[in-house]
Amino acid sequence: MINFGLNQFMLGRQALWQERLQSNAECMRNPHERVPESLSKRIEYNVMSAIRYCVVTLKLEALNKTSIDLENLVKNYEFQPYTWGELNKLLDRFWEDLEYESEQEYFFHYSRGDALRVSLVDEEWKDIILSFESSKIEIVAAVDCFALGHNTACVFHMMRVAEIGLRALAHERGVSFPRHPIEWADWQNILEQTEAKAKAATRNMVRGPAKDAALAFYSGAIGQLHAFKDTYRNAVMHLRRNYDHLAALRAINQVRDFMNALSAKIGEKTRRPIARWP
Repeated sequence: MINFGLNQFMLGRQALWQERLQSNAECMRNPHERVPESLSKRIEYNVMSAIRYCVVTLKLEALNKTSIDLENLVKNYEFQPYTWGELNKLLDRFWEDLEYESEQEYFFHYSRGDALRVSLVDEEWKDIILSFESSKIEIVAAVDCFALGHNTACVFHMMRVAEIGLRALAHERGVSFPRHPIEWADWQNILEQTEAKAKAATRNMVRGPAKDAALAFYSGAIGQLHAFKDTYRNAVMHLRRNYDHLAALRAINQVRDFMNALSAKIGEKTRRPIARWP
């Protein structure tokens, strides 16, 4: 997931650079002069912002020793005012360490469209995540893999999302296995039992809106699961094929439609048959 923003880094770096420029100028004039109290809060804010981003967020470990010394200096002005020379020495050290560490760091650049897709996961998958809480980690991984260009990995995670839906539907239909829980059963066995029990549930329903709604729900869900199994699940699990960008996007959209339809009637904690139709 996105954990690095170029704008935030550039703003922090610029603020630190400005503080360093001023401390250099003042140090050349009189290194033993105390930093005015009127400037201490601004300096503390800019320095601590840089330290938090570089050391805490980016984990640039070479900055640790200097950052501790610099933090102790700027945060204790009230009790021990410091000079321009003291500030300049630590800012120079911190900047040199930052320059060195920056050369060792590598990042992946998301396109703006892909970055937006990643940032909108909670919004675009909201109903699904509410009904199937454990799906979120797989959804996030799938969308992130898609944004990174790892299309086959994206399909893999999408099939894990679909399996959460399959298990929920099986629980709603009362599917069980005598020797092991559903989590240890394979897709085909779960799907066969779920399909049989869905047909049995609708077979004797009175014709009308309720039966139509039940048929549409079960037939649509089971049909999609069969398609997932044949198109994606078996192939990705058994190394039979890789997927390109378009295929991965298709998998995302199809699984989202499938899970949205399920979330309208059941959820991860469903253990009883749907009581009302439509």
